[in-house]
Amino acid sequence: MKKLLTSIILILNLIVAILFVVSTLAGFVRPSVCVWVSLLSYGYVPLFIINVCFVLFWLFFSSKYFLISLLTIAIRYSFLPLYYQTSGNDVDTDEGNISVMSFNVHKFTEEDNATLTTIAVVRADKPDVICFQEFDSKPGRVNIYDSIRREGYAYNHSHVRKNRLPRGTSIFSKYPIIESGKLDSTRNIYVDIKMPGDTIRIYNVHFSSYRLDEEDRDEIDRIKHGDVTETSIKTLDKFKTTAIMHEKELDELIMHIEGSPYRSVLCGDLNDTPASYAYQRLKEIYADAYVEQGSGLSVTYDGMFPAFRIDYVLLDKAFTVDSYKRLKTDISDHYPLIVSFKTVGQ
Repeated sequence: MKKLLTSIILILNLIVAILFVVSTLAGFVRPSVCVWVSLLSYGYVPLFIINVCFVLFWLFFSSKYFLISLLTIAIRYSFLPLYYQTSGNDVDTDEGNISVMSFNVHKFTEEDNATLTTIAVVRADKPDVICFQEFDSKPGRVNIYDSIRREGYAYNHSHVRKNRLPRGTSIFSKYPIIESGKLDSTRNIYVDIKMPGDTIRIYNVHFSSYRLDEEDRDEIDRIKHGDVTETSIKTLDKFKTTAIMHEKELDELIMHIEGSPYRSVLCGDLNDTPASYAYQRLKEIYADAYVEQGSGLSVTYDGMFPAFRIDYVLLDKAFTVDSYKRLKTDISDHYPLIVSFKTVGQ
């Protein structure tokens, strides 16, 4: 009986070890080629933890099988700094730095209270550029648009405007916007900003949401417990469809970045983790502000799923990141990020 139990645990260990390795391959496999590898990127952290538990389990019983998970962790340990940093700086140390804020405000779900709190955050940190996702300046509530402008952000570009008010992805800047536009088939936008001594391009992106409702969230819980139903298949289809949409959005974005006449900064909500295909492709172009100056886990999404780091500030590798700060607020189901950096001319 003991031998059978050991065999079962060993098989489970092997499965978890293999899944852990595969979860790190998502960055190298297009979702359209194998969407399941792409979706497994969400499993890096839990699979890492499970493998650590297997190492401790086998060591407790003085078994050489601890090497299975230990070697697996060693092989793919390089991904861990994308999820956890032990040290960093969250204080802007140079008045000459440029600072950007990226914040998915989720349409200000608490209405006036959320807009007032957002204005207070902007007033306290005074970023030079603000990139909002899911921005909504509906008439009849506190006028967030005019309030932000009164804080010194005279320049604005948005994905769409309704009744002359910006909505969707929106960029506010203290410095002149000399050029602006949006990518053809997405809500992603860009601006070219004339800074003191330099001109930089700012991208504000919001990749497609998985659009999970309460029923989907219930199905995810059932899937976790091995109960797969017909409704579960429909939920998984949402993940598949969205992952492939991310690939298309990414291809268009990278083509645009490669054609930019200026060095650029990318802010936004990728709706993907650091192990994902989208992040890994963008990491070839940019430095990650969190990796440079972040600390702790820096989870940026506070919803039920995925409770991971899915919001980013990515910068041209010629820039120097001075600070990275994540603000813990209940304004939205996302947390705002504020990054300060030095440009080439500084």
